[in-house]
Amino acid sequence: MNNPEKGRTPAAQFKTSGRVLTLTVGPPASGKSTFAKAAGFDMAVCLDDFREALWGDRRIQDGPGGTDALLVLQDAVISAAMQENKSIIVHNTSIFRRYRAPLIKLAKKHGYRTQIVYFDTPADTCRQRNRPREDRVPEAVMDSFFANREPPARDEADLMVRFSELIAGKSTDPS
Repeated sequence: MNNPEKGRTPAAQFKTSGRVLTLTVGPPASGKSTFAKAAGFDMAVCLDDFREALWGDRRIQDGPGGTDALLVLQDAVISAAMQENKSIIVHNTSIFRRYRAPLIKLAKKHGYRTQIVYFDTPADTCRQRNRPREDRVPEAVMDSFFANREPPARDEADLMVRFSELIAGKSTDPS
């Protein structure tokens, strides 16, 4: 069987339309949300937005109902979008595989293609971007992200691409 994707770079295979679920993986201030909002997906989903909706402040990490309440809401919103065949990007930090796996499983259940964009933005750049933010992430939390992150493996999703490769590939690949 002829595979039209074979031989194409990961950046050339990246999709923003159709039945696709894309997860971002990266530390705070690495560019995930900026990318998610500009990339052209039908829907952008982030736990910070659900924190704001449920608890009135996106900086609250563990409000009433805890993380479970956020994840239930996130799954419900994503499932509803999938029933409408929306292209979706989830721009959480997703630094551990155990956070990514349930979303990948949900996508597969709905017949969606899965993609991961890995933001390997240098720590110094993230810290510099974080400093002027109104909703600044504490330095100790930033330290924890960089010390404990679990980079995605290529076998976690149908496609895994580094953000730097994606930008380079999109700017030079006419397809």
